Amino acid sequence: MPFRRGRVPEEEEAVSPFNVEIWNETPNDQTFVMLADPGTASVVPTGPAALPLAWLVGVIPGKVGSVVSTGYFYWSEDFAYALGEISALGGGGFLETVAAPLDAGGDDSVAAGFTGSAGHGAPKLVSITKAGTAGFTMKSDASVPTAAAQAAALVYYAGCWAIGEVDASGRYAATQARQYLPNLVETLAPAAAYSVIAGPAQTFAGDVLSPAVVQGAYDVDFAGVSVIRLTYTASNTFQPR
Repeated sequence: MPFRRGRVPEEEEAVSPFNVEIWNETPNDQTFVMLADPGTASVVPTGPAALPLAWLVGVIPGKVGSVVSTGYFYWSEDFAYALGEISALGGGGFLETVAAPLDAGGDDSVAAGFTGSAGHGAPKLVSITKAGTAGFTMKSDASVPTAAAQAAALVYYAGCWAIGEVDASGRYAATQARQYLPNLVETLAPAAAYSVIAGPAQTFAGDVLSPAVVQGAYDVDFAGVSVIRLTYTASNTFQPR
């Protein structure tokens, strides 16, 4: 997981293009959650809105006396398209089954399908090609179970644009989950935007977040710098350092 306790080392500032350092001045251990919006996406035909996911997660201990604990998130802006399943819609998390790494600034087109049947199968990749147009594209075929078939089987398959390097388990950091349906054409003009929240305890990367949790997110704008330093104050607000 791209989170570490402590402050951003100077040597890492030079090699990691995105870093968010947080000082926790509250007396309580706090779970912090980074959110990522991958860019401008269009979907044909129109389906359910994308579900916000806990993108990166880290816990920073509370302040003890005059000692303030810190931690930082770090990442690179590598893109991938991940397919999987939401474990329990509205209260679960995204479970990746397969993903396609994408060339940054490229024109990759991902063709995807499904093997098996709703409740007894999984999404699959068919091909990754160059589309010849700017941005990324995902096209699903008719083998993907319909929304009705998924509901009847009590499953919810999803696709996600992911940002960041693959982790030690071979999985990518998913940003938002959209229901995976047949004959979808989803295009993305990559233009990532980031924000951070003080999340509920026991939040894990990939968890589906409720609108109430994400509505107070603090926007993080790098604006030509590689490190953003924030204080999470005793009044439970973010302030720039």
